[in-house]
Amino acid sequence: MELSSEDILLLYSARRETGKKIGHKIEVLLKLELDWQYIREKAYQHGVAALLYNSLRRFDRNDLVPKEVMEELRKTYLLSGFLNAYLYSKLREILKTLQDAGVQVIVLKGAALAQPVYRDIALRPMVDLDLLVKEKDLPILKEKFSQLGYRSWDTDADWASLWRWWDYLPSYSKQDGLVTAIVDINLGAETLLNINSPREGFNPSRIDSKILWENPLPVKIAGVNALILSPETLLQYSSVHVIRHAYQGHPRLIWLCDTAELLKRYHGRIDWERVLQDSSSYKTAEFIYYALYLARKWLGAPIPAVVLDEVKPQALITSADDFCRAFIKEPGGLRVPEKEVRHLLQFLRTKGIGNRMQVVLRRFLQKKKPVLKHPTRPVDSDCFHYVVRFGRVVGMAIRALHWLCRIKFKT
Repeated sequence: MELSSEDILLLYSARRETGKKIGHKIEVLLKLELDWQYIREKAYQHGVAALLYNSLRRFDRNDLVPKEVMEELRKTYLLSGFLNAYLYSKLREILKTLQDAGVQVIVLKGAALAQPVYRDIALRPMVDLDLLVKEKDLPILKEKFSQLGYRSWDTDADWASLWRWWDYLPSYSKQDGLVTAIVDINLGAETLLNINSPREGFNPSRIDSKILWENPLPVKIAGVNALILSPETLLQYSSVHVIRHAYQGHPRLIWLCDTAELLKRYHGRIDWERVLQDSSSYKTAEFIYYALYLARKWLGAPIPAVVLDEVKPQALITSADDFCRAFIKEPGGLRVPEKEVRHLLQFLRTKGIGNRMQVVLRRFLQKKKPVLKHPTRPVDSDCFHYVVRFGRVVGMAIRALHWLCRIKFKT
């Protein structure tokens, strides 16, 4: 299924700056008879309504865009700016408090992108704040968040153990009238990249969280000196994030915009050798390849062709061009049986008999998780658990093989 004029308009508009060449292409498309209801629905579905407004407002005087559409997009842009300004005001307060207490913090995800990368906080919607801290600073962090009026559902638990078992910590929240600030705390790289998690168990590699603290990038956020991840690590995260959600049947263009705008913002500063090395170490080459291909093809991201050639895996679930079309037209068509196929592909791509045995054993011998009421206390495993586990893994393998037999691998 080919992309429509409406789809192409959305892709051309989903960027911070269009430039003369893309601006001319947008103007040509606007002179066509377009389905504006479809464009609006897709813009909101993909989280790029503010970007669409930013690109179209230069044509507003020429009556090329229906006035009611522009007015709706304008309100969305202003609302995004208001909500993000509120979150950034809370972030400024948090950063100052933690810095005064000697706690190092790395700002993650949307808050690390909206101002430093997009340079217009209204263009990148945010729903919460995400922070990376060190395990040793958790007691101070809990104390300071309590002083600032934030509440969490389980501050009495051993958060370090909670993280080790679940890769997750309770969120903090603070309500101010009709708006609420939600803050998520991270301790490591597993949840950040959403791969290699001990709960997943399919990858013998492990990400050392210390690498996130090796060379963070100093920036100014909300008027405060702050740290964000290095451009190379941000690129890993944004690429894994958008493609993993695509595999789950929920791709969003705004997450691909993160990758493209990141590459434009730090053009000439990206260490591509490190990107390639990390992609191999973390086994994220497939994620990186699809994300870079789409960002370059659609959003004008400056990516050397040699990088795409180097990072391209030997086996792909589908061709890059088919992936591109499905991303917009049939997002559900990208969905793969995550637990089944992802593990099988990782097994096939893992080099060495020993490493492959680790993958298999980790799946079969995965321990029981602690019960929710006592997340810090592991539950002793028993024979029945491993019998059930064996049946589940065999079933997963059969479903994965069945799915793979129905698709055609393209290189």
